[in-house]
Amino acid sequence: MKQCFIAAICMAMLGATSCQKADVEPEDTAILHEKLHGKYKLLSASSSEAVDSNNDGLFSTDLLAEEAYLANADVEIRILNAQQQYTGGIMGHLFVQWWQRPYVNPYSTSADNTKAGYVMQAAPEKFTFDATTQTFHFTPREIPDPDWPAPVSVTVTANEELVVVSKLPVYSSTIGVHFVTVTAHYKRYTIVT
Repeated sequence: MKQCFIAAICMAMLGATSCQKADVEPEDTAILHEKLHGKYKLLSASSSEAVDSNNDGLFSTDLLAEEAYLANADVEIRILNAQQQYTGGIMGHLFVQWWQRPYVNPYSTSADNTKAGYVMQAAPEKFTFDATTQTFHFTPREIPDPDWPAPVSVTVTANEELVVVSKLPVYSSTIGVHFVTVTAHYKRYTIVT
């Protein structure tokens, strides 16, 4: 009888500790879907160093002022139910950050006429939430892509905006295409994905 009681206590303790996982439980999916699912418009983007992306000779950390193409950049968050999340043995929702990737014309003959062309590019990332549902935890990719890494961090603010910190490629007239740390703010504009 004593062994059954100890076994019952151990099982209860295991159950209690398993409920304290860092990830959000599937039954919270409907609430998370209502709160975060959808597409987010870029409000601002600042870089860790000043760049001259538009070849006007002025350097700025305000990437929206430097790269007109970024007006179309956005983020898509898909909050998936338990059946949708489980693919390839990995649980997670989907996060997609669309960004204008710069490409320099290799046939430019001088620095004066070197300009970058842009292509909208993104890679979906699987993620889970921490217990507060304010911080995303990205699932490592099976094959990492050094040219398009997952965001460094994503947090949800009190007014349900996103703050996304990423290492992203930008063009600058003096350096060319290189990676900088970009802090971008997004606001949801539709729940349709």
